[in-house]
Amino acid sequence: MDTYLREQCSTTRTAERLFTHRNTVLRRLPPADDLLPRPLADNVTAVAAPK
Repeated sequence: MDTYLREQCSTTRTAERLFTHRNTVLRRLPPADDLLPRPLADNVTAVAAPK
């Protein structure tokens, strides 16, 4: 999720940075989103901001 946010929510750039396939990133985002305090789609900035 950290890399995804750093890459401005681009699955293609995230996959390139992590040396994996784009589909792998797409498959892993929903479970990671479930672990966040609020859904990523609600407010990307609030999720990415450190506390």
